[in-house]
Amino acid sequence: MIRKKTGRKSPGQKNTRKRGRKLLNYGVELLALILLIMAAFFTPQIIFQIQDRILCGDTVLGQRESINVEALSATYEKSLTARMMNFAEGMADEEKFYLSSQELEITDEVRDYVKGDTAFFQDFIYMLMDAGMLSGEFWGYDITVWKQYVIYSDNYARGVNFILWYIEMENEYGERVKLLADAEDGTLYAVKAEDNIRMWERDDMPYEYYAIIYGGDYAAGELWIWFMVYYGGMNANSAGLLQNIVSNTGYTLNHILEAYPFMEEIPQEELHYYFEKYGIDAGSVGIEVDEAGNKELDLFQSSDITVGKNAGYLIRDMGDVSYLLPFGKGCLEVVMETGNTDELEKLLYQNIYKAPDIIIGIREIYEMIPEFILQAD
Repeated sequence: MIRKKTGRKSPGQKNTRKRGRKLLNYGVELLALILLIMAAFFTPQIIFQIQDRILCGDTVLGQRESINVEALSATYEKSLTARMMNFAEGMADEEKFYLSSQELEITDEVRDYVKGDTAFFQDFIYMLMDAGMLSGEFWGYDITVWKQYVIYSDNYARGVNFILWYIEMENEYGERVKLLADAEDGTLYAVKAEDNIRMWERDDMPYEYYAIIYGGDYAAGELWIWFMVYYGGMNANSAGLLQNIVSNTGYTLNHILEAYPFMEEIPQEELHYYFEKYGIDAGSVGIEVDEAGNKELDLFQSSDITVGKNAGYLIRDMGDVSYLLPFGKGCLEVVMETGNTDELEKLLYQNIYKAPDIIIGIREIYEMIPEFILQAD
């Protein structure tokens, strides 16, 4: 007799289903736990990569009208002094800095930027031209490379440190100049000239050329003051007072800076002599004199500068000088290096001039740029 199926399951089948459901539940819980652990481990990296992409964008060929660049420009620190201070203090705090690059098509925008009326840009170039360190034909060079670099750190509270344009220029002889400048205000952070081959007979080399190549104290002091004003570490009135004190006392700038904590001991009548002779406003340079004749002299914009440790210059060799610029609790180093001094010196004895191969700029910035890393001789 055939037994009809009743639809009921045997006890063994019921236990098998229960075990299957339990295993499924355990599997789901285990999978959820694994996903939770992975999320905790990888989420910070994912978030950072997303922020990095939003901040700097992918490396692609395009125009400067990038949405990301416009967003950065809207929040970019406008004060040069503040930018330098943030970067110098970040370096002092040993923050980790990152670099993002973007290659750009050469357009009229960059041509106007270089050859237009960008005052801050031109000040630096003309200073080098007047000193005989850069070819007077610079404005006729053709632009061959245009890139954008962005420097930023993990400290997002300080924002992006620098939005930079790297510009490479070349003339018909193959002589090249590389520029690293601020994309927003034209501040020139570094210049590199190389492959100069042309020579001229001349006996009227400017004083600055000899001073820079041979590294005189007075010229080094003048350039230290020039860089301090250019990069926003000192105002013009303070620079005028300091330069005049150096000129009239016979001390080098390094001597003055080393003695800076004791400069309140300078006789009051001597300070007033400088003010009257050079028309300097004492109040504008932070000098306060109380009824007893006590003075407080502050040549710098920041009150926590340790002068003598992070301010001054070091002449290392012929055509090789470092200028320490104080910013807050840190400092930045402007390096001036001439790569072919032996050749230049021999030519000078023959009254022949050749533009030097040089690199001049803020070392902490240009050393992050591949095109500015000096090749070994």
